[in-house]
Amino acid sequence: DLKNKTAVVTGASSGLGLGVARGLAGAGATVVVTTRSAAKCAATLRAVEGDVKCVVMELLSLRSVYKAAQQMSSISQKGIDLCVLNAGIMASPFALSEDGLEAQFQTNHLGHFALIRALLPALRTARARVVFVSSVAHYLAPAAEELWTAERLNDKKRYDRWGWYGWSKLCNALTARELSRREAASGVVAHAVHPGAVRGNLLRFSRLPRVLVRLMERLFYWDPETAALTVLRPLVEPFDAGTYFVPIARPWPSSARAADRELAARLWAASE
Repeated sequence: DLKNKTAVVTGASSGLGLGVARGLAGAGATVVVTTRSAAKCAATLRAVEGDVKCVVMELLSLRSVYKAAQQMSSISQKGIDLCVLNAGIMASPFALSEDGLEAQFQTNHLGHFALIRALLPALRTARARVVFVSSVAHYLAPAAEELWTAERLNDKKRYDRWGWYGWSKLCNALTARELSRREAASGVVAHAVHPGAVRGNLLRFSRLPRVLVRLMERLFYWDPETAALTVLRPLVEPFDAGTYFVPIARPWPSSARAADRELAARLWAASE
């Protein structure tokens, strides 16, 4: 029963985010979802039953992120109890954000990092539980030093769509760990999850024919409602801060790199 709880879910217009939003709203929470446009907001509000509000947020624009954070904070005077950082892109063609950074890094990591920092007062008020949607693809991340500077991240000639995606997902896991460490006194607890392959729009940049992508999704991918269980469990049950989860809703040892405290602290400082 999540009545009187306020939850935030980013990227809730399809796939995993939509499944998580439905699960939270179905349990009675007030759910604030984000999408990239007003049209997607309207469609998402029609798709999720319950007390649901929508905020337009474009992670490729830090200006949009800060504006969205202000709107979210004003919705609940009692703070934000649950927060799911789900929105993302995967293996996309090279592009730069409005702020001049490689698109996967800003969408998957830096935009969410900026959002969570802006929401910290509201999260502290409610002693929130936060879930970062990471991925087993974080094992594909190059050595940190290879992508540590903006110049290296933005090097179009060196760009490898899966390596850069893996780095952004490693950043998610590291940020969850560092957030929990920094907020131990406030009661804010963060976890990272690998939700598995989920039907939705994450494969929109695939080079495979669309009909083959849809067939693969039907045969091998989790439906959003089942995949959402891996995200929902650490939101509603107490676990040690920084616990990593895999399908379906199982605590699991994280990789050594995702558990690297020194790297997590360095990443946080570099992202500020």
